[in-house]
Amino acid sequence: MMDSSWLVFTDLDGTLIDHYSYQADAALIAVRALQARQVTIVFNTSKTVEECESLATRLAIAAPFIVENGSAIYLPKYRHSRPAALEIVQRDSASHPRRAIIENTGRYWCIQLGASHTEITAALSELTPHFQFKPLSQSSLEDICELTGLSMSQATRARKRQFSEPLIWQDSQPALDRFRLALSARGLTLLKGGRFYHVLGQTDKGIALEYFKQMHEREHRGKKVTTVALGDSYNDIDMLGAADIPVWIRSPAHDVPTAKHLTTSRVSQLTGPAGWHESIFALIAEQSANHPNAPSTEK
Repeated sequence: MMDSSWLVFTDLDGTLIDHYSYQADAALIAVRALQARQVTIVFNTSKTVEECESLATRLAIAAPFIVENGSAIYLPKYRHSRPAALEIVQRDSASHPRRAIIENTGRYWCIQLGASHTEITAALSELTPHFQFKPLSQSSLEDICELTGLSMSQATRARKRQFSEPLIWQDSQPALDRFRLALSARGLTLLKGGRFYHVLGQTDKGIALEYFKQMHEREHRGKKVTTVALGDSYNDIDMLGAADIPVWIRSPAHDVPTAKHLTTSRVSQLTGPAGWHESIFALIAEQSANHPNAPSTEK
């Protein structure tokens, strides 16, 4: 049955929380069911660490965060000793092997897998004369609120990027293709999210999931874990591809992304947090059917 040998990685916007209201009420019973089974829930999101902290407090989820599309992992120090700097999984065989950077931020161990915001903004400054875009960090709080529906305090947290830069793209599709190549030449990546394009280092949510799993198994003396990943958008493709059980959560804003290597992924019937609830209880029910003495799955 589902227990502490399972890890659940979840996107936030459009998945655990509603795409428009940013509420998670419909998913809370499923969250508590996982917590009762000692299943670790890991945010794996484009959001910043401050946004994750705020949401985790509101939902009473005391767990690690993977932030800014796989750019960094934050481990609470009260639950984790200093982690070893492991080698990062390389998507491109031509890439040079590299190890994560470990930093003590006070309450957390920060495991940096991607580029710094300083490196990203320097590259974007070089490309500004050639393309039309607006970085989120240079947008007013009022504009961010209008674009996203966030409150002023939420927009303030969203603008505090450390390892990535969301962009409001204002140019053509051919220009976007050239922009992607220009970023790649500078060691950076472009991802499409639910609302923005995101510029980050050579990482993604899937790389971060694999790193976290490797680290978790190492901490628990090689005990193997089963990974579940839930997401709704294009920047979740790598995360779902890295998971043992990939789950698409339907979105009210766009179609389920297509990915040839994810033909066996599950798809929720409901959208957003209601789809999250539906998918988690379906998994719990399947595991309970395989273990007759498992706890009840009543909702």
